[in-house]
Amino acid sequence: MVLHETSEDGSGSKIIEDRETGVVYFYHYGHGGAGMTALLDDQGDPAIGPER
Repeated sequence: MVLHETSEDGSGSKIIEDRETGVVYFYHYGHGGAGMTALLDDQGDPAIGPER
């Protein structure tokens, strides 16, 4: 995990990097739901973490 922030209401967001592929994801949770999506670079391809 790269970054994790929470709110007073219990919701939160994470930026997660896949250890195998290096693809970076945005994950948000709270209020009975959650969602995750790959971050994209300026060409529309999945963003790869800086360690790759």
